[in-house]
Amino acid sequence: MRNRLPTTLLLTLLATWSFITSCVTPTPLQKQAQPERHSFLWEATKGDQLLTLVGTMHIGIKAEDMDPLVWKRLGEADTVIIETDLSQNSSTLMAKYLSMPPGKDLSVMLGAEHWAKFVKILKDSGSKLSDEHMKSLSPLAAGALLLQVQAKADEDVQPGAQSIDSIIYERGRSLGKELRTLETNEEQLKSLQAVFHVEAIQKVLDEWEAESGNYAELKKAFKEGNSVALDDLLKEVPEDMRHLLLEKRNKLWIVKLPLLQGKKTVLAVGAAHYAGEYGLLRLLKEDGYRITPLK
Repeated sequence: MRNRLPTTLLLTLLATWSFITSCVTPTPLQKQAQPERHSFLWEATKGDQLLTLVGTMHIGIKAEDMDPLVWKRLGEADTVIIETDLSQNSSTLMAKYLSMPPGKDLSVMLGAEHWAKFVKILKDSGSKLSDEHMKSLSPLAAGALLLQVQAKADEDVQPGAQSIDSIIYERGRSLGKELRTLETNEEQLKSLQAVFHVEAIQKVLDEWEAESGNYAELKKAFKEGNSVALDDLLKEVPEDMRHLLLEKRNKLWIVKLPLLQGKKTVLAVGAAHYAGEYGLLRLLKEDGYRITPLK
């Protein structure tokens, strides 16, 4: 795919979710044609253990966009595993990662040109944040707000919308499933913080006009289950970013997984975690699992 969104934002859409979806200020959703139902979906078996692997995109995907087999497997499972704990919402923790420490100012860190562009993008999107509030945002919070602007520009976020991960979590809870997580909220926020540094935000702002129209292309590839497009995307991700957001976390998750899963388990994480040399599909194969695509 050419002329993509800045790689940082694309990868975040496919690999992380908890902070991003927690502070979206949505706009009304316009009526669209009913999309064809597809998803990233595999079965992994090892002995008497059955893993249903679900790849998610954390913004802009609704329950009806997912393959109905996801919900069938969820009903049959005894355990549901997601990335991090959706039931926790610590204001102290969020403030620690989303706000600048005393004496720091985002406008100074970004520089005058990038700051002016950041403010204009948010104001044009309908944001009601004051300039003073914006100055108190951490680079992580700034990056997340830019990501939300991308999703809102495609009219993909509606009032009260939940991420597909949240929907899987809540349905699992309502069905009485054992709910488990691969990492804590703070562990995920630390991973995001390492990627959304000042230089990354400046790069996103530099590429904004050229790259801002391609969120729909990414969403289309996800809905079509286009793993080739996803693999192609990951090849363009800078090595350090790919390591921090994907490879490092995947290796930790594989170690934790045997302690978390049941006999029949649904594992739902960002689709980008499954692809590549250090993706979960390859790591599970190396651990003795047989992987079968589900269609």
